[in-house]
Amino acid sequence: MKKNTKNFSKIFNFRPVLNQYYQPNISSIPRDKGNYYNKPQHVKTRQKWNIKNSIFREWKKCSEELIQNCFETDWSMNKIYRMIKNPDELQAVRNHFKQYYLQYMECYRRYAVIEPIGKIFSISMIPMQ
Repeated sequence: MKKNTKNFSKIFNFRPVLNQYYQPNISSIPRDKGNYYNKPQHVKTRQKWNIKNSIFREWKKCSEELIQNCFETDWSMNKIYRMIKNPDELQAVRNHFKQYYLQYMECYRRYAVIEPIGKIFSISMIPMQ
């Protein structure tokens, strides 16, 4: 057996980047400047967008009746009567919330989509703690 023999296969063919005259050792060729993109012959015309042919066509706009029903449902579920015992003050708070209820609804819609719980859009109580 010979001494100083190495048992490996040469995987990479290493060449210096520059030759002895400091010129680059390049063995690649530039790409062909041929036309790679074939322009389609028939261009599809786009329809002008309107709500009737969009995914929002079934969206129901807020009517006064819908806002009123939502407010009454939300007001019936609150527990503010535990904090405000005076009926006159409770009515004043109710009138205030009723006056700005549309803005509250819009804020709720905006922030409910940020962190839905599963597939239900809602506002978690965790960020409020």
